[in-house]
Amino acid sequence: MALIDVVLLAGGRSSRMGHDKASLPVAGRRLIDHVLDDLAVGWRQLGRTVVVAPSALDVPDWALQTLEDPPGGGPVAGIFAGLAALQSADDDRVLVLTCDAPKAARLAPLLVAAAQANPDADGVLAFADGRAQYLLAAYRVGALRTGLRLIRPSGDAHGASMHRLVAALGTIELTVPAGLATDLDDQVAVARWLGDNPQ
Repeated sequence: MALIDVVLLAGGRSSRMGHDKASLPVAGRRLIDHVLDDLAVGWRQLGRTVVVAPSALDVPDWALQTLEDPPGGGPVAGIFAGLAALQSADDDRVLVLTCDAPKAARLAPLLVAAAQANPDADGVLAFADGRAQYLLAAYRVGALRTGLRLIRPSGDAHGASMHRLVAALGTIELTVPAGLATDLDDQVAVARWLGDNPQ
């Protein structure tokens, strides 16, 4: 079985949190470390990991690091910056995860298995709490590139809509435990998550 690489998005502005989200302390660790620590444990199909974040954010030596140019281009630009750093081929699949979902990496084996069971799908999206999670998903790299050209003929990913990109793809949804897909967008969400996940 082919290994699957991970693009971990950690460069968002975090305006609702009021703090750099990736480095926010949550239960004694930076928020991003909850994801990185689970990735470090790995599973048998885990390939490389690239963290899309400013260079000021420390990442482990085993992870690549990059950032879209110019910065602040949004998740689509971040994904494509990650693909460039990985030098991904069109026939590869890639996992897209976001640092603000502390248990995101635990979804990886589920998403990979669903992608393998549905080889014609352009992407498998985690579905929880009544919505599809575009940034907790496994995508075909070639489909992402084709989708970007459809919504942005120039190929410029900066500021492109993640919703429009996914709408241009043939995706399926995988219902997952809500606790694995919870994202922490503000301090209220952090407090609720800590209440549900006592340390």
